[in-house]
This record gives sequence, C-alpha cells and structure tokens, in this order.
Amino acid sequence: MENGAEKMPRRSFLAHLGGVCLAGHSLLGCATVPVHYAVVRDGAVFLSDNQLNELFRKGNAGLLQGSDLPEAIVLLRGGEPPLQALGATCPHQGCQVRPREHFLICPCHGSTFNRAGEPTRGPAQNPLNRYDLELVEGGVRLRVG
Repeated sequence: MENGAEKMPRRSFLAHLGGVCLAGHSLLGCATVPVHYAVVRDGAVFLSDNQLNELFRKGNAGLLQGSDLPEAIVLLRGGEPPLQALGATCPHQGCQVRPREHFLICPCHGSTFNRAGEPTRGPAQNPLNRYDLELVEGGVRLRVG
C-alpha cells in the first residue's frame, strides 16, 4: 500500500458509489434521486402529501434513508399500484440499486429488476424487499417493522 492507505475491496467501493449516487450527489455522471430522511415511529414512516411532492420533484422515484430503517427504500410513483416501496438492497451481494425510468439496476453486477422488484436479469435470483404502503389522511404510511 502506498502512503499507508488501505485498499478498499471492489464490492465495498461499488456499494459506496451506488449509495453516493442514490443520495443525490453527482459523481461520475450518476443519476440523482431526491432523498428524504425518514423517522420511524411505531414500526412505520409517515410521509405527508407535501413530503411526497418534494420527493418526486425530479421524477417518479425517490429514496428514503434513516438510521431506524431496515435498509434504504426506493419509492416509485406511477404504474400499478400507483405508489410502491421497494428495498434498495440488491439480494445478490448487497449493493444499492438505482431506479431508472422503467426498471431498477444494480451498479455492481448488472442485475435489473422490474418496478415490482422482480429480477429480470441476473445474477440476482431473488426479488427486492417490498414494503406495505397505506393511504391515510394527508399522506401515506409505510410499514417497516
């Protein structure tokens, strides 16, 4: 190692890079996705209509992050159902997926997932985690625990 620097494993670097891209920072041309830092109360996250509008200000995808969440969660608007929540962790080796217009992609090994979270191209064989959403007065409630 030069200059006493430790070498970061490729998988860790790519997972970190994917997280940076999802967090909305521009790095090497990564697509940006608006982020909402969620607070979990009683096993759920409440998002007001205003928070949802802000989250979807750039398109039909947004990311929820928070220390009490089981993982980062991608919210997708449009399609059927009109709003869905998928885990952002690729089941292949734990990298964070990135939403695209009609699918999600893992930057580490190229797995793709449809908007329902089902794998459409490997190496991932299992779907992304799905989270239940409930429409409530003034917003939605996302169950995470």
